[in-house]
Amino acid sequence: MKKQNQIGYYYCSLSTFFNIIKNRSVFLSDPLQMNDTDEITWVCKHMPKSDDDNIRHVKEETQKASDYIHENGQNNIFIGSYSKGDDILSQWRGYGNDGRGVSIGFNLHLMCERNVRLTLKDVKYRNSIKKSDIIAWASILHSAEEMGKSARHMENPPTLYACSQAAALAGTNGSIKDSDPYKSILNRMLPEMAIYKSACFKEEMEMRLIYREDVRLERLIARINGDDYKYLESALYHDFRMVSADFVTEYVILPFLPDEIVSVCIGPKCGWKEDDIKRWLEVFFAKNKIKVTKSKASYR
Repeated sequence: MKKQNQIGYYYCSLSTFFNIIKNRSVFLSDPLQMNDTDEITWVCKHMPKSDDDNIRHVKEETQKASDYIHENGQNNIFIGSYSKGDDILSQWRGYGNDGRGVSIGFNLHLMCERNVRLTLKDVKYRNSIKKSDIIAWASILHSAEEMGKSARHMENPPTLYACSQAAALAGTNGSIKDSDPYKSILNRMLPEMAIYKSACFKEEMEMRLIYREDVRLERLIARINGDDYKYLESALYHDFRMVSADFVTEYVILPFLPDEIVSVCIGPKCGWKEDDIKRWLEVFFAKNKIKVTKSKASYR
């Protein structure tokens, strides 16, 4: 993904837009509570049958992770969904209050640069798992003997077993504790599982801003250079909200700086004019020139 293309567009209603601007923050959600019922589990359901040991190992580990989170839940990763397009009719219908809302353009690359716990990934739309996907997964699932090499060379993804051992090591340190070492394994698994979706969603052109709560292994490695403080400073505030009369879900609040919002596109059925939005934005971002446009969709 090229840096110049890392502008992500968030479709929402006008009321949500006003709250985002006034509070200068967006919410990142638990993927298990998002509107795709196959979130996280899609990979498990579409792993190919094979006698190859590597493929069978990948399949076993992904199924193990899926079973674990559906039994115990998860609070390791939280996701913000953004589109690569600012004026997509299906997005207006699905997320922009049927065209009465707006799409907000955020500089997601800049957000990631300023928070080490954030990662930006393109969603991979698939009808089935490809060989290249299996190879990518196998690189995460290589043997425990590679732990030392992974810890010394961060370009090599730390192994699941390394994470487990690091979690046990961290448990002996008073400043980093967790009662369940498998959470550290999930920390490596879930960001990868969260970027695969059915090809039915391809028109959304989605990018995902992924926040990692569990960064124990990264902190342990960062201590070698004496800069583990950056992981403490980047922790986000957790909160809960009602999504129905009898259900509550967890989310994290991601503040943004004025230069991280770059544009607003007004929905095709929105009653506000470009000058209205510009004047309102100037109240909160007087020094920032935010591009405001009107949707070209002929939708009513």
